[in-house]
Amino acid sequence: MKRIIFVDDDTRVLEGLRRLMRGFRSQWQMEFYDNPLKALEQIEKQPPDVVVSDIRMPVMDGAELLTQVQERAPATIRIALSGQCDRAAVMRAIRPTHQFLAKPCEPETLRKTLTRLSELRDRVINEEVRAEISRIAALPVVPEALTQLRRVLTQDDVSIRTVAKLMASDVGMCAKVMQLVSSNFFGTQRSACLPEAAVRVLGMDVIRPLVLSQDLFMPIPLEEDLSHLGRFYNRLCCTVARAAQRIAQMENAGEPFCTYSYLGGLFAKVGVVIYAALDITKYHQIFRLAVEGHGSLRQLETQVYGVARTQAGAYLFALWGLPEPVVDAVMYADRPSASPVAGFTPTTAVHVAEVLVQRLVGSIGGGQPFLNQDYLRTIGLEDRLKDWEKEVEQVVEETFRDEEREGNVSEPVLQETATE
Repeated sequence: MKRIIFVDDDTRVLEGLRRLMRGFRSQWQMEFYDNPLKALEQIEKQPPDVVVSDIRMPVMDGAELLTQVQERAPATIRIALSGQCDRAAVMRAIRPTHQFLAKPCEPETLRKTLTRLSELRDRVINEEVRAEISRIAALPVVPEALTQLRRVLTQDDVSIRTVAKLMASDVGMCAKVMQLVSSNFFGTQRSACLPEAAVRVLGMDVIRPLVLSQDLFMPIPLEEDLSHLGRFYNRLCCTVARAAQRIAQMENAGEPFCTYSYLGGLFAKVGVVIYAALDITKYHQIFRLAVEGHGSLRQLETQVYGVARTQAGAYLFALWGLPEPVVDAVMYADRPSASPVAGFTPTTAVHVAEVLVQRLVGSIGGGQPFLNQDYLRTIGLEDRLKDWEKEVEQVVEETFRDEEREGNVSEPVLQETATE
């Protein structure tokens, strides 16, 4: 049985939570504390699966409590449940908090959040890797992108549109921005939102201090002969995102569906950055083994970490509260027939886009891209493949034309498989 600790200095709120959650006592072992120091003592004695804390508390506020939990019990899922908070308090809570839920919170919303997290937590069976993923506050970013972003943010007259375009070109930056708008950190929650729009929603008053004052983003310390890898990785992910979105549009999917397809494509390979964030030296070694022909990068990652990159990515994004269709696309894009959702989904669009783009521009790893045509036949869409191929070719041409105009084209690194 999963163990959940609730912390709030207001005893009336705690009693309200106790009543709201009474119906879930058969599913979870729940403990309630009005003193964060006492809660921390219990957390140290026996780390719970989840901590749900208020932010505004005396003696030790929620940001400090969750920071302590992050350090002492890194595998524990950390959720802030709070009402009105000043921006400074929320800023302090960004690093240690996985999700921010607003008071009053419907019990079904809390139950669904906790259930989803528990299910994905159980899939990442390597406890050490699970703890390291849970500890991540932000993903590393490409050094050139971060340098350029910091430079423009020091300019008083820079537009939010310019900043949004820069941030939307880097997977690590996009991931954090999507966490902040998918959850309710600044009262700007959006269930379906593209990265550029998400940056504009957050605004310069949030983005500027996060980047310049809090140093939330850190560069990937790539070895010199691998420095081009980060640029190619971002370009590849953005191309897959556009291709997946275009495929969804061709099938007359609604706007949220198309947005989820874009995000699923953008983050389909986010596990690469996650593993680089855990230990860049180890990841350099894994990559060189792939280059030397000892196996595909994907296979070597799974051998070393005991967890497939798709599981690592899906777990982090579930922790961060990204929309469920996006989490599913990250989890199942390389094996769509395993998805619990039938029919044409964002996962379908991402699977097709990822393979077709890789065939045209290369990828990171080893082997050959594999398109699951049996799966497409099962859902009745195999005959759409030729039209999708033409559209993806157009997307790649457009992307490369834009990159060449900006002087950012880099070489592909090996080829990677997308096998079932």
